[in-house]
Amino acid sequence: DRQMNIDLPRTTTAGACIPATAQFEEVHEMLNILAGGIEALVNNEQHSK
Repeated sequence: DRQMNIDLPRTTTAGACIPATAQFEEVHEMLNILAGGIEALVNNEQHSK
């Protein structure tokens, strides 16, 4: 139990150290992938009709 208590703060501070810009870029990339997938679905729907 004691070792767990020592490890917890280290992981939380490491998570807090990630710059906001890196997180923003990750989210932006995910949105692009999602948008691309939706676009492909819409195009497939239009072509199949």
